[in-house]
Amino acid sequence: MAAPAFAASSRDGQLRGERAEGFYDHDRRLLHTLCLLLDDREPEPIGVQPLGPHQVRFTAVHRYPRDRTDDPTLIVERVRTAGDGETITLRNIGTLGRRLRVWSWSPPPISPTRSPEPTQVNSCTSGPLRWDACQK
Repeated sequence: MAAPAFAASSRDGQLRGERAEGFYDHDRRLLHTLCLLLDDREPEPIGVQPLGPHQVRFTAVHRYPRDRTDDPTLIVERVRTAGDGETITLRNIGTLGRRLRVWSWSPPPISPTRSPEPTQVNSCTSGPLRWDACQK
């Protein structure tokens, strides 16, 4: 690997801190765990697609217990780009509106002065999602 920064994950895109998973910069692992949860559950992975040497797309679904069909109605796309982070897109392809609890979780940084807080969606009624850090 000749790149100064890269990410290594399983085929579902989640970083669970197992084996060599994580975000690396100059051979140093900066982050080993980063998990996306929808309604306190991980999305179900259905595919991974390389988009080039610097980008990959992870596709998953989220099943809603009250759906009228066995087919999932929420598509989750994560596009990870080297040096530019990750974009998460949620697409509701069902006929009913959905309200979701969306969390992105990582462990605390190595610092006794700061406690970790999950990230959640504060507004997703229309337009783009807005992400804010939760406050106690």
